[in-house]
Amino acid sequence: MCVNIWQVMMIYVPVCKLKFITIKFPLLSVFLFLLIMAPSVNAGVPTILKTDLKADQKKPDNKSLCITKFTHGSVNWKTGEVKASGRACPSDRKKTDSSDYILSAAKADASNNIRAILKKIGFTALANRPDYKTFHKIDHEIWISGKKISDYASFHDTIMAGIETIASNAKITEQHYTSDRAMEVTIETSIFGGFLQLVLPDSIREIPEIKFIDTKNNNNNIKNAQIKIHKKQTQFTGLIIDVKGLGFHPVIYPVVSSEQGEKIYSSMFISREYAVQRGVCGYACTMEEAVNSKRTGINPIIIKGLRTGGAHSSSIIISRSDAEKIESTADHYRFMKQCRVTIVLD
Repeated sequence: MCVNIWQVMMIYVPVCKLKFITIKFPLLSVFLFLLIMAPSVNAGVPTILKTDLKADQKKPDNKSLCITKFTHGSVNWKTGEVKASGRACPSDRKKTDSSDYILSAAKADASNNIRAILKKIGFTALANRPDYKTFHKIDHEIWISGKKISDYASFHDTIMAGIETIASNAKITEQHYTSDRAMEVTIETSIFGGFLQLVLPDSIREIPEIKFIDTKNNNNNIKNAQIKIHKKQTQFTGLIIDVKGLGFHPVIYPVVSSEQGEKIYSSMFISREYAVQRGVCGYACTMEEAVNSKRTGINPIIIKGLRTGGAHSSSIIISRSDAEKIESTADHYRFMKQCRVTIVLD
């Protein structure tokens, strides 16, 4: 009896297994397929996310291209804004527990930081040129390594005093308490206006309007009128210089020269009134911003910088053909006088 049962079991179990595999094979196949592919799918999702993340990280932040950052603040060359932060903590003395006192101390700290930033701003590529001796009447040896406001501010009491006043008058734009009851503030000022009036060299003077005297001859008047109409059709309204990839460092007073060393854009072309109000030049983060800006108008000359020069790569050298293109049009005297020049940074 036992033998028969065992024989039956030996026959029945394989049959049952076969039937089970036969019936369940489609579902089992799907299960095994998903089990095998699961690691690849799981690995694929993070890979895509990481790839997108890396792509986002590689994309340049256009807003940061025109900003020079310092330890406690920044300079936005596009807007002219100078920002600095300050912090103050309450002490054990009761007097310093008042919010007004802490705010005042934080503002004083921020003023010290913005004062330091104003002195560190890049000034000009002419800092190592002999002609700067006549601009500021300082020994030329001082200018061999100079490129910042601080390099000559210490030799001018009026500039130092002016920077102190500008820093003290900077406006508070943000303020908040931290978890340790400290007060943090952000103050802001501008390089346009008073600051530029203070630091721009005396060589940048007011340039009077150029007046053309018309001849009394009617025929000449007609010809002059025709020439004026033609010029209006091809009139250039500004200059855009692309310096991407050249390692140019933005400064307050950049100089543009040809390969032969001729100054294409410098103090002799600039009127102080416009330079103080809007800056010697404008800075853009992209070519699109430069083209669409009001500064250079609707028909600017667009050229590519050849290389940098001067102290710390703060001047721009352009090709001879581009220099001739600029100088061949009478319009360049007008738009350069009005500082209608924009430099595209990278």
